[in-house]
Amino acid sequence: DAIKKSIEKKEEDLKKIKKKIEDLTNKNERIIEINKFLIRLRDTCSEASSSEFGEEKIIKGKVRGIGGINVSFSELYELFLQNNIQFKQAEELKSYKAKVLDYNKNIKSSRKSLDILKEYQKVNKRIKVLEQKIKGKSSKLDDYINLETKIEYLEKEKRERKSNIKKLEKERLENKKEIDNLSKLIEDINKLPSKSSLISDLKKLHIDVSSKDNIKEFCKKKVPEIKNEIDKEKNKLNKSEIEKERVEKEIEKTKEKLDPLTKSIKKAANEFGYVQIGEFIAYFESYNQKLKKYLENSYKLQTRLDVLKNDILKVLDGKKPKNKTHLEIIDDQFDTIFKEIYGKKEFFEYVFKDYSNIKQFDIANKSIIFETPGGLEETRDLEEFSSGEKTYAYCRSIISMSADIAKYNIVILDESYALLDHEHSQDLYNFQEEMIERKGITKFINILPLKEDLDGILKILERNLEDEKERGNGDNIELLKNKLNNVKDFKKKVSENGYYQEIHYPEYKRKELIMNVGYGVNIGKSSIPEEDIDEYDKEIPFSFILDGSNIAYSNRLSEKASIRNVVKCKKKLMKFGVPEKYIFIIFGSGVRHHISAKDEFLYNELLKDINVNQAPAERDDDWFIIKYAFDHNSYIITNDRYLDYRKKSPEFADFIKKHSIHYTTLGRDIQFDMGIKEKIKNLISENKDNKSKIREI
Repeated sequence: DAIKKSIEKKEEDLKKIKKKIEDLTNKNERIIEINKFLIRLRDTCSEASSSEFGEEKIIKGKVRGIGGINVSFSELYELFLQNNIQFKQAEELKSYKAKVLDYNKNIKSSRKSLDILKEYQKVNKRIKVLEQKIKGKSSKLDDYINLETKIEYLEKEKRERKSNIKKLEKERLENKKEIDNLSKLIEDINKLPSKSSLISDLKKLHIDVSSKDNIKEFCKKKVPEIKNEIDKEKNKLNKSEIEKERVEKEIEKTKEKLDPLTKSIKKAANEFGYVQIGEFIAYFESYNQKLKKYLENSYKLQTRLDVLKNDILKVLDGKKPKNKTHLEIIDDQFDTIFKEIYGKKEFFEYVFKDYSNIKQFDIANKSIIFETPGGLEETRDLEEFSSGEKTYAYCRSIISMSADIAKYNIVILDESYALLDHEHSQDLYNFQEEMIERKGITKFINILPLKEDLDGILKILERNLEDEKERGNGDNIELLKNKLNNVKDFKKKVSENGYYQEIHYPEYKRKELIMNVGYGVNIGKSSIPEEDIDEYDKEIPFSFILDGSNIAYSNRLSEKASIRNVVKCKKKLMKFGVPEKYIFIIFGSGVRHHISAKDEFLYNELLKDINVNQAPAERDDDWFIIKYAFDHNSYIITNDRYLDYRKKSPEFADFIKKHSIHYTTLGRDIQFDMGIKEKIKNLISENKDNKSKIREI
């Protein structure tokens, strides 16, 4: 009966433990469900914060224990975003896993006990045999049944004995320690000197003590006095050591200063024919006073030059100089220098075509006063000159100055054409020819920026070739094939060596890297057919720019950037009716290092598109996105609020707020802010209306 009851109790305990685990699991599922609602609430606040009422404090109410609240959707979204709000779990749920592990251990233990108890049926027959054997003896069957209890009792007694042994061992160690201390004390007492020897030792230390005095009491009084004296002496000693270290450092510094000075004096003495330094110093003293006056004058002159230098910098920055008299000197000097460089006749033939000469260069006001052919004066601010005029003037002046000093008569211009317009680039080209012809310079190497879209040109050529194949003109087909191969070869050379042009004289020595699309080209002439240039240069009526890095990293729990999400975003816009050429994408330079292997090919294919680009290394892609959007009135697809730029550049704040479109990625789909469909429809409709008006005109 006792064993049966034990089995039933164990089974009941197992049921209770399983019930507790089920309760904990239910609570955990409840919290997961609550977290889902919190996420939905956060996304709703994100969507609402981007609307026109997103910054308004329209959420008002009272909360028990807190008081009144007054917040906007934007602030509520920031609260979610910054604090990563999640449902606060109950204390017992926090230790859910630990409790489940404990319960499982208890289940294993209980099952083990059950297995032992269930073995009862197997040993029942043996117990009956034992009963027969022990009949008439003092032992009882209960003694065997309660064997487990007895074992537990014996184990308990064993543990108590071990505990007592530990206590006794501890007491033994303490007693041993006490005995050792007493032994040491006895040993020390035996070593103590006699009273007479102590008095003798004290007198040797000049401490007056008589044999009648109590030595112990006398020493007690004297020890503090002696300690004070020792402390005073220690302080004096420490101060002396510190002072000693300081003096030693000063000596070392002085030596360091004196060593080069001594060497200089020895060198000077030798140059003046003196062997002894003392004799040279005596000779030097007679001239020292005169030298001091020269030095004082030099210092004064240096001070005046520093003031003049600072005044020049102030004038260049558009500020007033410290010394007003300097302004006239600075103006005169800059006027003279400017006229010497830019006042030559050949400059007026190319740079300042509409004027006869420079009357005055006013550095303070950053302007040039010209004299016209009619004898009138005309003032132009330096800022009014175009980048083409400035670059051309600068290049001409540098080339003119270097013509006489270049060691090998070779001039390299790195991307000088980047800021030149067509007219001035042609003028600079002609000037280079002129300089070579006059033998001032034998060779120019121009490192040119490649402005042509080679991929676009290849597409045009391939399309033209296909069209020509349909027409069946064999000569034209062969010609276009050659041109296509030329462009492909040129693209390969540009990718390997860059794009440059060498100019020599005479003309037959000239080497040019030029690009042909079907026409011979020279500097300043386009290599793309006019109809294709028109197609590239057409003004786009509206556009969308995707913040590629922001969209790629939209899943915050993933360390990898998803290029597929960017493609989904682009396709979604196209699905709404936005033409592909109206969609632009900019990635940060760091994205390439965080994409998965399966996205790498997709990313490289994207970058081949003329509307897709990657920001330069160590440059902020956000600035390029904002600036492009601002210049072209584009809409930005991003979840970035660009708060730093809104603070730094308030002029962008309102534009960023109105032109930012937020998104959410859900599974394989991507969702935009409410109203984006209507916005796109309106943009497309406005574009059609504008085209029809142009046709009417």
